[in-house]
Amino acid sequence: MKKQNSQLLASIIRSFLKKKTNSPKNSYDKGISMKMIVKSLMILSLSFTSCGKRVLSGVETVSPAVAPELGVAKFDFCTLDPALIKQDLKFIFTLDISGSNGAGGTGGTDPDRSKRYGSLVNWLNNRGDNEHEFYTLVEFGNTSAEIAPGALNAADAPFVKTNGEFASIVNQQRGASRDSGGTPYLKWQEAVVNIIEADAKKAIEEAEQNNTELVTSRYVVVVLSDGQPTDDSAPYPQIFNKLELEIMELPFDADVGEAITSVNVNTGYYYQSWNQQHRDLLEEIAEKGKGDFYEFDTSTGTIDYDKLTRVFFKKVSTTLLDLTAENVSSVWDLESQTLQPDYDGDLLADRWEILLGSNPLVADSDKNGITDGAEAKVSIDGFPCKDRNCDPNYAFEFEECDPDEIKNGTLTDSDNDLIPDCEETVYDTDPYEWDTNGNSIPDHLLHKFSLPSTRRPGQGNTTPPAASVDSDFDGVNNAKEIQINTSPVLDNGSISGLKPMRYDIDLVRHIPSTQQNCYSVTVEDVNIFFGDDRIRFYIYENEVNNTGRSYLRIFEKRMTDGKVQITEKDLIKFSK
Repeated sequence: MKKQNSQLLASIIRSFLKKKTNSPKNSYDKGISMKMIVKSLMILSLSFTSCGKRVLSGVETVSPAVAPELGVAKFDFCTLDPALIKQDLKFIFTLDISGSNGAGGTGGTDPDRSKRYGSLVNWLNNRGDNEHEFYTLVEFGNTSAEIAPGALNAADAPFVKTNGEFASIVNQQRGASRDSGGTPYLKWQEAVVNIIEADAKKAIEEAEQNNTELVTSRYVVVVLSDGQPTDDSAPYPQIFNKLELEIMELPFDADVGEAITSVNVNTGYYYQSWNQQHRDLLEEIAEKGKGDFYEFDTSTGTIDYDKLTRVFFKKVSTTLLDLTAENVSSVWDLESQTLQPDYDGDLLADRWEILLGSNPLVADSDKNGITDGAEAKVSIDGFPCKDRNCDPNYAFEFEECDPDEIKNGTLTDSDNDLIPDCEETVYDTDPYEWDTNGNSIPDHLLHKFSLPSTRRPGQGNTTPPAASVDSDFDGVNNAKEIQINTSPVLDNGSISGLKPMRYDIDLVRHIPSTQQNCYSVTVEDVNIFFGDDRIRFYIYENEVNNTGRSYLRIFEKRMTDGKVQITEKDLIKFSK
C-alpha cells in the first residue's frame, strides 16, 4: 500500500506540472491558482495517513506514509584529465654571483659565466613556449639579492612569459660581470618571499576586479651556489627558519595562499674544488624545500638545467580520494524521521511544499533567487515564501541576488558547488569555497543532511573531517552516512526499514600517457520515489606529489524506470 501511495503522490505531482505547463494563465491568476492546487494536494495527502493530523508552527501537517522503492545507478569515469587543470608554473632562477665564481679571471668555479648563464640560455633556446610558464631571475652576491633589471615587467610582477624574452635577459646579465663579495643566502630568500607574495596578490586582485576564475601558480625556486653563506653560520638557524617558516608557508598564508598551489626549492651545488659542508647545506635546503638536489663539477662539465627542472614539467595528475552518490529527488525529514520525496531538489520535502504553499516542482517558487528549502530554513516562521501563495510579486528581496541573473536563470556560482553566491550569503557560507568549513564535504551536502557548514569561531578554524565525526553516535561517521544516504543526525537503529546504498567500485584501466585511472561504479539500493529521480555523483580528487590541491567534479542525470547510467559527458560542475 505504501508503494501505491508513493506512486500516487508522484502521479499527483506530475499532473500538477502538466496542468501548470498547459494553463494559458499565470498560476497566481484565477484560472488554476497555486492555492487551489495546494489545497487539493493537501486533501489528497490526508488520505495517505493513518495517524491523523497535528498542528506544527501553526501549519496543518500529516504523518508521512510514503515508502521509497529501490533503484540502481551506474557511473563510468576516469580521474581528471591533466589538460583540464588550469594553473601557471613560475620559475625563479636564483644564481650565485659571489666572488668565488672568479669573474674576469681564472681559477674560479665559473669565470666566464658560461656554466650558470650560458647553460640556462641553451636550455631556454631548446624549449618551446608555453602560455602557462613564466620566468624570473634573482642574482645574489656581495650583500644583496636583486631581480635582474630586464625581468622586472612591473614593480609587482617580475615574471616574463616567453623563452626568447627571458633568454635575452639572461644573456644581458651574463655580460654584466658583477661577480664579487660574499654569498648572502638570507637575501635571496627574502627576495623570493617578496616576489611570490607580490605575484600572488596581483593574481587575486585581477581575478576579483575582472570577476574571473583565479588561476593559481606553482612556484619553483632553482638555487645555484658554489659556496657557503656569509650571512649565517653552521648549523644555519636563520636560513632554515626563513625557509621553513616563511617560504614554505606561503601556500597557507591567509592573504595570498589561495593563489599559491605550491612552492618547491630545487638546489644545485657547482664546484671545481668539492666541499662537503657546502654540498650538505644545499642538499638540506632542497629536502626542506620539497625539491631535488643536484651537484655539478664545472671543471669537467656544465650545469644541467634539464635535471633542475625535469620533475616540474610533468603534467599534473590526480588520485581518487572518494566518491558519493546522491538522489537529488529525496531528502531526510527530521520531523517525521523518514526519507521523503523532494522532486525539485530544493531540500524541502514535497509534503512540506504542499502544506506550506510552495511549488514542489520548482526549486525557487517565488523566483527571488533563493531556493525554497534555504528560505524556509532562515525565515522567522519557517515558510519558504513571504506570500503564502508564493507570488513573486510579494517575495522577499535579497539584495545579493541580481534581478537580471534571476530572470535569465544565470545566478553566479563562483565555486561551482551548486549553491549560487547569493544563496551562500543566506547560509553564511563562502561563495568561493565548495567546502567552507574544511571538513571535506561539499556545502550543499552538509545543508541537505542538516550538518553545520560554516566555520567554527576564530580565523582559520575548520571543522574536523566528517569521516572522524559521528553526530548521532550510531557507530557510523558522518561522511559514510552521507555516502550511503542515511541521516547523520538520526540514529540508524531507530529508523525502521532502513536500506543504505551499496557501492561496488572497480578499477578497469590505467592510461599511462596521462596517468589517469578509470573506474566503473555500481550503486545498488538507491532509494527512489519517482522512477525518474535525479542522480548525482560527487568525485573527490587530490593532486599527486603532495601539493595539497583538491578537485570536485559533479555529474548528474535523471533515471529511467529506476535505473541510470552516468558517464563523464554528464558533468555539470567542476570546482577546485
